[in-house]
Parts: sequence; structure tokens; C-alpha cells
Amino acid sequence: MKVLVVESNPILLKILTIRLSEAKYTVYSSLEGEHVHELIVHIKPDILITKLKLKYASGLELIKLAKSKFPNIFIVVITKLTQEEIINDLKKSGVNKYIKRPFNIEQILTAISEFKSKQIAQPALLNLPESIPLYKYPVQLYKDGTNEL
Repeated sequence: MKVLVVESNPILLKILTIRLSEAKYTVYSSLEGEHVHELIVHIKPDILITKLKLKYASGLELIKLAKSKFPNIFIVVITKLTQEEIINDLKKSGVNKYIKRPFNIEQILTAISEFKSKQIAQPALLNLPESIPLYKYPVQLYKDGTNEL
């Protein structure tokens, strides 16, 4: 899975990049949102991890762009902001996970794992018939395809 990390703190960006790479993700990064619009379109990430306040981009605009280009992208926002109105705006914009600073990197890895689990389960669920017949008694099919003796 391709992960795009957008962060303003270079040390945190490096730590996130290393940790996600160790977890076997293909990681791309953008410091302060520089060239992030081009990156999103070019790499087509499965996951976007970003903050809201960036030097070169608006986090909210970035989220809207990512969702418009890739509706199934999983978006994690890391922020100090806790106002209910902002959190509601994030949810309306398509943010899947909101993580409050300070945070533990394990929170991000857990959120991504949950997303991956849902993605794996989704196709399997799509192939299920609308109803599955349940039998009160076991049925044995014979060579001719019937269940009669």
C-alpha cells in the first residue's frame, strides 16, 4: 500500500516515514505540503496522513483534493485542534481517522491495520449471495445430484 505523509516537523516526518517503511508500506513524504498536490495525483496513494496547518498547502483543501481524485483513499489527520466544529468539518470532508497530538505512532499503525482489514473483507462480502439457505437437517447429495435414496 502506498502512504503519503504530509508533516511540518522534519524529525516527525522522518520518524513516520521510517516506521511506516518498517511496517512494509511504500512511503512518500512532503515537508510542509510542498508539491503535495502533484504528489497525490502522481503516486495515487491508498492512505494519506496529514496535519491541517501546513506552509505550502491547506490541510482541508488537500483532504478534499485527495477524496475527489480517489474516493476510497483512507485519510488520517493528526492535529492539536479539538473544536467540535473542526472535527465535524473533517468528517464531512471524508477524514477516516482523527488523531489528537501528542500521539503515539502505534495509533497510526492501528488505524491503518483496521483500514486494511476492512479492505480485505470488503471484496469477500461483495461476493456473498443475498441470502444463504439454512437447512434444518443435513442434506447429502448423491452421485446423480439429488438428495433422494
